[in-house]
Amino acid sequence: PHEEGKLIIQVEDTFAGIQSAKSAGIQVVAIAHTYPFHMLQRQANWTIDSFADLELDRVSEYFNSL
Repeated sequence: PHEEGKLIIQVEDTFAGIQSAKSAGIQVVAIAHTYPFHMLQRQANWTIDSFADLELDRVSEYFNSL
């Protein structure tokens, strides 16, 4: 698991990477690079088409809600 007191989010583009992060208790943003958006969306906490779509406000909101 991730270290106590550290806020972690992981960006992944494969099912194995998503599963690994989730097994470690890490929130996952899937980037639709290797697989289509709709397939990754079913597995990750949220999904984006490219890094340009990563909304830092949304990441900040998530961590502030903990």
